[in-house]
Amino acid sequence: MNITVKRLSPELKEDFLYFFDEVAFTDNEKWSRCYCQCYLEAAGEEWIQRSGETNRNAAMQRIENGTMSGFIAFEENNPVGWCHVGLKKNIKAFCDEPDGDTAVIVCFIISPSHRRKGIATTLLNHIIDTLKADGVQYIEAHPSKDLEKATINYHGFFKMYQNAGFDIAQEEEDCYVVGKQLL
Repeated sequence: MNITVKRLSPELKEDFLYFFDEVAFTDNEKWSRCYCQCYLEAAGEEWIQRSGETNRNAAMQRIENGTMSGFIAFEENNPVGWCHVGLKKNIKAFCDEPDGDTAVIVCFIISPSHRRKGIATTLLNHIIDTLKADGVQYIEAHPSKDLEKATINYHGFFKMYQNAGFDIAQEEEDCYVVGKQLL
């Protein structure tokens, strides 16, 4: 399998939309309205009330103006994976934390037909290299402790982060906070 990874840009907006419209959630309709906007918007009741169309439009606008960041994995010309990653200071769910210049991995979404084939690991390795080249000093993630619930493992699997050299920075009730010094 030949996988290439590209940074999200306005030129890749249609690939991103195709992935979310047609591929990403064919096995989880409940999440199909997210368009990776959850961590960029207010949590709670306001988020629950948002429609898929509202989130899709917000994603399009953010992609066009460069305020949404992440990487798309392609097999040939077909998007098969996505990772939402960016600086904490640019992601509403994390922007009030004191280390706002740290990058945070928000989620991984892999096509149901491509899961367990190393695509998330390929994305992660590319992200580490790219962020290091960008001068980002530290990256963190929040993998779930519960491996049995696939629906909550969208943060990536703990073992994948361990294999990439991430260390446990903090242990919370349901997840680990893991991090890796890049520079």
